[in-house]
Amino acid sequence: MKEKLALLLILAIPCSLFAQQKFKIDLSSPSLINKSLILAPSPWVKELKGLYCLNLDTNKNIIDFCKNNGFEKSVYQITVQEKNSIRGEFAYPVPVTFQFVDPENNQLHLSSKFFLDSGSYKIDLPKVLRRCDINLNSPVNNEYADFKKLFVDFYISQDKLFDSLTNLAEKENRVASYIRKNPDSYVALWEIIDDYFTHDYVPVYLENLRLFSASMKTSKLFTTFEGILKHDSSSNKGNKFELERSVVAGSLFPEIDFDGRNMLTKEDFKKSELTLIDCWATWCGYCVKAMPGVVALYNEYKDLGVNFISVALENDPKKIKLANEILKKNNVKWKNYFDIKKDFNDKVGVVAIPLLFLVDQNGKIVERVNSADIDFIKKTIDDYLRNEKNE
Repeated sequence: MKEKLALLLILAIPCSLFAQQKFKIDLSSPSLINKSLILAPSPWVKELKGLYCLNLDTNKNIIDFCKNNGFEKSVYQITVQEKNSIRGEFAYPVPVTFQFVDPENNQLHLSSKFFLDSGSYKIDLPKVLRRCDINLNSPVNNEYADFKKLFVDFYISQDKLFDSLTNLAEKENRVASYIRKNPDSYVALWEIIDDYFTHDYVPVYLENLRLFSASMKTSKLFTTFEGILKHDSSSNKGNKFELERSVVAGSLFPEIDFDGRNMLTKEDFKKSELTLIDCWATWCGYCVKAMPGVVALYNEYKDLGVNFISVALENDPKKIKLANEILKKNNVKWKNYFDIKKDFNDKVGVVAIPLLFLVDQNGKIVERVNSADIDFIKKTIDDYLRNEKNE
């Protein structure tokens, strides 16, 4: 109880109590004149409110998007003009992106992540914003450019918008090495926050936080995030990490009661040589974008003894309706369950999604894949079916 109260007190501390730094951006984007552009922190996630000490000067063309929509975040909507002067202040460097949703095809365009740093800068956005690079010549952004190079071999491009991390554990080892040499790095701290948002809680984040300098540990960003992690470490998320390590290849897949009526038992696995279980959610952009790849796998293997099952981590009627719309749009023809009772979530230790399982006829897990790496899953299926045929 005391820990929760302390966390609430930390989150309640207003950003105005911390030293503010000012910035100015002269923005040019001829292709988006009179259209709405979003400037949003990255990662943009509601559970981490209180971390983004960012305030823009508002006017008729720059509005506080979240304030107008009842959110407690730092997200701003910019109606682009021929000349755009974006001014504001922040308590510490904040990673942001420019975002634009094309109304013609509802496609999200997302710039690369960059840091707001004190000073004046000029940004010329290209006609195609999707994944365009924002390169600002500032101390923090120059550090970030070098920092990203440390992990380039751990990311694979899955589509034009998102990249997939292949080795979180080794990445955090490299983050730790970097912090030892740069204990005052906001860039490194934000990278841990980004990994937390993307992959959920793992204990190594707390271990890496201990490596920062004494002065860094007094910053609002550090104390707020540390409080969130400590709360997670003593909650069910900490237990889920231990469970995740036990429900792996070689172990039996647990029996699941989704809603009191629909069950997943070992009998369901006996009907096929191999079963692929795809765990997803409507709020997981990676999951939704990976769905066409899973559909392609289904079409290739449905007649070769491979069964497909999806599990949506949703129990809200509105989210279930949205999930069904997404499934229909992607032409998903296999059975999808909704984790109404959160039995799946609790029993398999879901700490990050996309999450896929390959399970054999005996209910034994062949592979647990904490990503939507379709090529790896395809290779695993091929190897398994080939070995079964040869035996």
